[in-house]
Amino acid sequence: MEEKKELITERIIASGPLTINRIRFGLAGLFLLSLAAAWTQSSAVQNAAYLIGTGSMLGYAYYNHYCNKKYGKIPSMVGKVSVLADITILSVVMFVASWTDRNMASGVIRQIILYAINMIFIVYSVLLLSPTVAKLSGIFSVVGQGLVILNTIFRGVEFTEDELKVISPGYASISEQSLKLVFLAVVSYITRSVILIFRRIGAVEEEYANTLEQKVDERTMEVTKRMEEIQALKVQQDGDYYLTSLLSKPLMTNWNTSQDVSTIFYIEQKKKFTFKNRESELGGDICISGNLLFGTEKEKWTFFLNGDAMGKSLQGAGGAIVLGTAVNNILTRSASHGKVIEADPQTWMLQTHRELDEIFRTFDGTMMASAIFGLIHDKTGKILILNAEHPWPVLFRDDRSSFLAPELSAWKLGSPFGANIKIHESYLQPGDVLFLGSDGRDDINISLDGINWKMNEDEHLFVRIVEDSKGDLDMIAGKLHGVGAIADDLSLIRIGYKELIDPEHPKYNEAVAKYNQAKQHLTKKEVPIALELLELSWNLAPNFKESARLIGQIYYDKKEFSKASKWLERYLNLDPESRNIWFLLSLCYKHLKEFQRAADAAEKVRETQPHRLANLINLSDNYRLLNKFEDARSVLEKAKELDGESALVGKLDEYLKSKGF
Repeated sequence: MEEKKELITERIIASGPLTINRIRFGLAGLFLLSLAAAWTQSSAVQNAAYLIGTGSMLGYAYYNHYCNKKYGKIPSMVGKVSVLADITILSVVMFVASWTDRNMASGVIRQIILYAINMIFIVYSVLLLSPTVAKLSGIFSVVGQGLVILNTIFRGVEFTEDELKVISPGYASISEQSLKLVFLAVVSYITRSVILIFRRIGAVEEEYANTLEQKVDERTMEVTKRMEEIQALKVQQDGDYYLTSLLSKPLMTNWNTSQDVSTIFYIEQKKKFTFKNRESELGGDICISGNLLFGTEKEKWTFFLNGDAMGKSLQGAGGAIVLGTAVNNILTRSASHGKVIEADPQTWMLQTHRELDEIFRTFDGTMMASAIFGLIHDKTGKILILNAEHPWPVLFRDDRSSFLAPELSAWKLGSPFGANIKIHESYLQPGDVLFLGSDGRDDINISLDGINWKMNEDEHLFVRIVEDSKGDLDMIAGKLHGVGAIADDLSLIRIGYKELIDPEHPKYNEAVAKYNQAKQHLTKKEVPIALELLELSWNLAPNFKESARLIGQIYYDKKEFSKASKWLERYLNLDPESRNIWFLLSLCYKHLKEFQRAADAAEKVRETQPHRLANLINLSDNYRLLNKFEDARSVLEKAKELDGESALVGKLDEYLKSKGF
C-alpha cells in the first residue's frame, strides 16, 4: 500500500510542471494578442520589452515541452526554475517598461492585469508541491514588484492619496501599491501552507495502517500551528476573509451519486463581506456527502455529515477547514479507486469519530465542533447516526414531521470529556425525507421590534416548519428567515430516500391533477394560487417534471430569475435533453450576471440546434460580457449567415468592431 501511495504522489508531482507549462503557453498567447491590440498605445521601449519577455517565456516553455516529449516528463528542477523565471521575467519587463516618462511609468504599476498575472504565477506554483518554490515565488514577487515601484519613483511618479490625482497620469496611490506587495506575500504564504497541509495528509495516508496515533499527532500539531498563525492575522480585513473562504468552499463537497438516496445542501454563513466587488461569506458550518462500499458483497452506503465549528467568522471557518480537510481525507482514503471497506459500517463510524475527536483534542479546548454524521444503506434504508452534540435530525414521513433519534451519541469533537459512544439505528421508508441542521435553525431573534433580542426557545419550531413546508428545502429556509433574524450560521441537509413516485401510484395521479388545476388558475391570471398548486404537485411527485418546468416559466415571466433558475435546473435533472429549457435557463443566468454559466447553457442548445438565431445572439452576447471577443465574433458570424439584417446582430457587430474584433 505504501509503494502505491508513493507512486501516486510521484505521478502528481510529475504532472505539475506539465500542467503549468500548458498554462504558460496559454498566457504567452494572450500576451501576444494583448501586445498586438495595444501596440500603438505603448512606447518602442515598452513594446520591445514586452516582446523580449514573451519570447523568453516561449523559449523555455518550448524547452519544457521538448523535455516532456523526450523523457516522458518535465524534470522537477526544470519546472521549479521555470516558475521562478516566469516571475523574474515579469518583474524585469515591468522594470524596463517603467523606465520612461512619469506618465507611462505610472500606467505600468497601475495595471491590474500585470498584478493579476503575478498572482497567477504564485498560485500555480502549488502544482509543484514544493513549499520552497512557493516561498521563493513570494520573495521574488515582492522584491521584483518593489524594485518596479522604486524605479517609478526615480522616473518622477508622485505617490499620493489625493482622490483626483491618483487617477491621473504620473500619479499613483501609496496604499494601493503597498497592499499589492502585502497581498503577494499573503498569497505566497497561504499557497505554501496549503502545500504543507497536503503533503502531511499524504504522509498520514501512507502510514495510516501502522502509525495512526503518531501521524494524527503530527498532522494536528501542524494544523494547530497554521490555525494559530491565521488567527494572528488581522481578522477584520476583508482580504483575509476572502482568502480563507476560498480555502473552505472546496471542502463542502456533495459527492453523493446514489440513485436511491438524494442529498441537497443549504449553507448560509452568518458573516457576509465584499472584497474587490466580490460578495462572499464566511463561517463555521459545513456539509459533506459521499458513497462507500462495505463488505464482500460491496454493499452501497451513502455517507452524510453536517458540522458546526465553534467560534465566529474566521475562528469558525478555521474549524470548518480542519473538519472538512479531515473528513474529505477519510472519504478519499476509504472510497478511492473503488475500494471496499472490510470493517462493518458501525466499526467504521466509531473509527471515524475517534480520528476526528483526536484531531480536535489537540487544540486543548480552544476549538471544538458539533457534528452529526452517519450512513444509509441504499438498498434497505437502514440508517446509522452518530450525534456529537448537534441538533436532532427531523424525519418527514407521510406529511408529518418528528424528531428521529432525539438523543446524543457523544460530546462535541475535541471535548475533554470521555463517554461511551452510541450509534442510533433505524430504517427509512421509501419517500422519507430526513433533515439535518446546525444551531442556526433554532438560534433566531423573534423580537417584534427587531432591536431588542429575544431568542427562540421552542425546539419544535423547526419540526413544524419542516411539516408546513412539505419537505421543500428552499421553502424551509425562507420560513426560517420569516420567523426572525437568524443569529448564527445556518446549514441544512435534505436527505431523500427513494422519492421517485411510480406513475401508477395514487400520489402521481394526484400530482397531475394539481398541475391541471394550476393551469386553469393561470388562464384566470391567478398566479399565486397556481404556484401553490404546482409546488404541491412537485412535493407529491418530484419526478413529475412538468411541474418544475411551469414553475420555472412563471418565475421567469415575473422576472424572479434566481427562483426560475432553480426550478429549471430541477427540470433538467430529470430531462437533460430539453434544449428549450436550456435556452430559458441561459437567459436566467444572464439576468443574474452569471455569464459563464449562461454561455455554457447556450452551448448546450447549440449542440443540437446550431441554427437557432436567438440562441446564437444570446451566446455571442454572453461571450462579449465575458470579454471573450474572439468567441463572440465566431458565434456572431454564424448568426449573420442566418439573418444579417437583424438589429441585435448589427448592434453586436458594431460593438465587437469597436473592440477590434
